[in-house]
Amino acid sequence: SLTNRSIINPTELKISLCAEGFGDERLPTNAETGIYRVVQQAISNAIQHAEASTIKIHVRWSNGECQFTIEDDGRGIGDINRENVVKSGHFGLANMRDRIERNGGSLEFDNSIPSGTTLTGTIPTANRTDIPTTASDYEITLSNI
Repeated sequence: SLTNRSIINPTELKISLCAEGFGDERLPTNAETGIYRVVQQAISNAIQHAEASTIKIHVRWSNGECQFTIEDDGRGIGDINRENVVKSGHFGLANMRDRIERNGGSLEFDNSIPSGTTLTGTIPTANRTDIPTTASDYEITLSNI
């Protein structure tokens, strides 16, 4: 949690979230917890290491999977060994990938163009017959975090 510690960030931080396909339903607990922790870590990384000013999160729950993307406009993660993330010294990324893979999913990360980092993941879920079509959008701006 970012509420218990002070992080020096020279810019305002705008975080937006778009959630699709949820309605009143919630993901299975293991998938929900995995995605929540990955989003939490990605936000923390973007603040502490990338000096990001914008973070966009998109979560879409479809018939058999939940897809999510987390994109920031920070410095980017640079060239890393994607096959052996720990060897590259990116323990946080390795932890995020492990969380998603433990749930049968996958997590990929890339430098964004022209700058920043993008994480894209999926977690399989049980098939659903009734999938809401409305999206929920949220946005928050933080100063002096």
